[in-house]
Parts: sequence; structure tokens; C-alpha cells
Amino acid sequence: MHGLHPQKHSLRIPIPGRDDFKTSTRGWNDDAKRDERKQFQLLFYKKYFSEQYNVPEDNVDVEFVILKRKIWEESEFPQSRIQEFAPPSGKIKMKKALTAIDNFLNECFNIDGSYKDVSHSATPSKSCQWCPYNERKDLCNK
Repeated sequence: MHGLHPQKHSLRIPIPGRDDFKTSTRGWNDDAKRDERKQFQLLFYKKYFSEQYNVPEDNVDVEFVILKRKIWEESEFPQSRIQEFAPPSGKIKMKKALTAIDNFLNECFNIDGSYKDVSHSATPSKSCQWCPYNERKDLCNK
């Protein structure tokens, strides 16, 4: 006899657009995992996969599959060349991703789709010394 709750069955199949394969020298650290731009990329995959195949967003799981190019040869523990990371992908995070893309589009494009001609203030740093535009006053006003 089955319980009061129906059993949830799922099948995990790598599908382009739902899994994102990335390469990394030795895997991702915590900073890479917290990078919202990376997380938002998968959330957009989730949204558009859901719309394209008429599947509820709640039924779509997304994850990064990180393929390590190098592993520690002298490690005490077995090393895997594959690291999986599933970022938060609930309603709050999805709303944050959609707001971010809307803000980007509104800041960069006019209603007709043309680029906005906007001047950006420079944010000088130590990296400026290697920038190919650091001597071009018409491109960088540092």
C-alpha cells in the first residue's frame, strides 16, 4: 500500500542548456561558486528550458559540471577530475537574476534596441599599467 504522498520520480539526463560544462585548472573555489554572474547564467538556462519545453521551472534542476584540467598528484585522498556545483535556483534567486538582466538591458539599450551612448567613469587600479588604453585619453579618462 502506498502512503498518502505520491512518490516523486526523477531521471537525471545531461541536457544541453540545463547543464553547463566548464573547464578549470583545479576546480572552483568558494569565490567562483558565489559569483552571481555564473549563477544567473544557469538560472536563465532553467527559465528558457522551462519555457521551451513547457516544463514547470520547479521541475528543472541546473548545475555546473566543472572539468578539472589538473589534479593534485601527491594528494592523500582520491581526486576526481569532475566537480559538480548546483547553485541556488529558487524563486528569490530567479527574481534577482531577472531583475539584473532587466537593469542591464535598460542601462545599455534604448527602447528601439540601439545602444545608449553613455560615458562611464574610470575606476583606476594597479591593473591600469597593463591596459592597452591607458594612454588613450579619448578612451580612458583616469
